[in-house]
Amino acid sequence: MKIRYVAAGFAVLFFLVWITTHVPAFNDARGYNFGLFKIDPIDDVVHLLTALIGFLAAWHGARSSRIFLVVFGALYALDALTGMVSQLGLLDLSLIHNTLLGETILNPNFGIVNWLVNMPHIVISAAMIYSGVWGWRRG
Repeated sequence: MKIRYVAAGFAVLFFLVWITTHVPAFNDARGYNFGLFKIDPIDDVVHLLTALIGFLAAWHGARSSRIFLVVFGALYALDALTGMVSQLGLLDLSLIHNTLLGETILNPNFGIVNWLVNMPHIVISAAMIYSGVWGWRRG
């Protein structure tokens, strides 16, 4: 499969994530998406920008697609790791915000709910990195 289609597929995925955050049926009374994810406006923008950059990379070519997959895969992996050890986000800047406020940021939580909250980024980042690296090796 062409790496450009893979990048476009991930762009579609992130665009669908952005859309689901705006569908009332997928949000509970507290504003949690599927009852698990609190999507704030910054998360919303990050998902939309990821989709747009993914579409641009896919349109531009194979090399751009590979770079998008590896770089954004790594960013989402770091975000998941940050979520597991601090219960904060890296991409939504909450880790930086809390650090600047002098709050304790190391708060590991390996409970089932935190795993479920971070699992989408764990799975997506692994798939993106694998696709980008595999695409490089496959030519």
